[in-house]
Amino acid sequence: VPTDARTLERAVRSHESPTGLQLATYALAEASAPHHKVVLTGQGSDEILAGYPWYARERLTGAALSTAGLREDIQRFAGPRGMRTGTRLAALLRPDLRRAFDAHVDSGWAFSPPDGFTRWNRIDRLSYVEAKTRLVGFIIHGLDRVSMTHSQEARAPFLDHELVELCAAMPTSMRLRGLRNKFVLRESMRGRLPDEIRRRRKRGLRSPRPDPLSGPLRELFGDLLSETSLRDRGYFDPPAVAALVELARGGDHRSSRALSTVLGVQLWDELFVRTAA
Repeated sequence: VPTDARTLERAVRSHESPTGLQLATYALAEASAPHHKVVLTGQGSDEILAGYPWYARERLTGAALSTAGLREDIQRFAGPRGMRTGTRLAALLRPDLRRAFDAHVDSGWAFSPPDGFTRWNRIDRLSYVEAKTRLVGFIIHGLDRVSMTHSQEARAPFLDHELVELCAAMPTSMRLRGLRNKFVLRESMRGRLPDEIRRRRKRGLRSPRPDPLSGPLRELFGDLLSETSLRDRGYFDPPAVAALVELARGGDHRSSRALSTVLGVQLWDELFVRTAA
C-alpha cells in the first residue's frame, strides 16, 4: 500500500478520480505485473450472486419495503454501500457545493428500470441497482485503471455475459439461501476447494489507510489540509476540516478516514486541475 507521497500520487493519478481509491488493488497490480501480464479477478461475483453482507441485511428489513420504487431503492441502497458520501464527509464541503451535491445525490442516477421493476423481490432490485451504479462506476472503474497503469490485463470471468444472464435467471434462493450468500457457487465448489475456504465469510480486500497526522505522509497531509490550501482549491470548508483534524488527533478513526478522502480530492486537484491549467 502507498507509504510515501510519491506512491500515493501515482495511485491517485492511475485512478483518475478524487475519491474511491482502491489502494490494495493498486498494490497488488504493482507487485504482480512484473510476473503476470494477465490475471483473473473475482470482481462481479458479489453483485451477481448476492455476496455482500448487505444482501442478507436487505432480506431482514421486512416486507414493508417490498413495493418501493427505484428512487426509494437507490436512496436506501446507497448509504451502506458507499454510493453516497457519508454525512460526516458531506458536511466538510463548502456550503454551496454541499447543497449541489445533496441535490445531485437525491436525484438518483440516470437510468431507467426495466418493466415490472417494482414487482421484483428486494434482492433482485438491489443486484440491479448495484450493477448499474457501484459495479461500473467504482469496482470496474478502479480495476481497469490500476491494472492498465501497470500494463496488466485484468479479466473478470464472473462478468461473462452468459454467466451474468444465468445468475439473473436463477431463483433468489440459489444465490442467497436464507442468509448464506453465494450459495450455488459454494455448493459447486464442494470437493474442489477446502471447506475452510468454501465456507468462510466474505472478507473485503482492504488496505491500511495512511495516517494523516503521523508517519511518512504527514508532510503531504499537512500541506494539502492547511487552511490556505483548502481555501485556494475551494472544495472544502476549512473550519469544518480543522474540527475533524482535532477529532482525528483524539483518536477518532472515522475522522482519519474522512481526512484521507479530503486529501484524495486535494491531491487530485493538484495533479489534474492545476497541472492541466
